[in-house]
This record gives sequence, C-alpha cells and structure tokens, in this order.
Amino acid sequence: PANVRRAVLFADTENITARDIMRPAETVTWDDTIAEAVHKLSKRGVLGLPIVDGEGRVEGYLSLLELLAVWMKKHK
Repeated sequence: PANVRRAVLFADTENITARDIMRPAETVTWDDTIAEAVHKLSKRGVLGLPIVDGEGRVEGYLSLLELLAVWMKKHK
C-alpha cells in the first residue's frame, strides 16, 4: 500500500518499524462468502487475507490468485 511505499522511499528505514506504518488487518472467516472476501480485498487493495477462527487466530490465507483460479474454472 501507499503508506508502506512512502515509508520505504522517504523515511529512515533503519529506524522505522512495521508498527510505525501498520494498519489493522482485514480478515475473513471460514464462513465468509467469496463475495465478502472479494469486497474486503478490493476495499483494502491487498492481494490476500488471513483466514481466522472465532477467536481471531490465523488458520489460513486466502489469496486473490486462488479466487481467480476458482472463478476461471467456473467460467470455462
């Protein structure tokens, strides 16, 4: 994202930490629909999302490439 690019290009990268530029993570759950996941990916401008359980623990990762592969199989 843009804030990371700015930090790398214009900041003292030796002293800046991930905490300085991070933002809260967008996540999906196993029960979220594909439409919800695509909306979250688009809204955040990211290429993937952590999949979390009911307690917020990361259990997997959903990538845009995986979603695209499913879409392509369905629309052959």
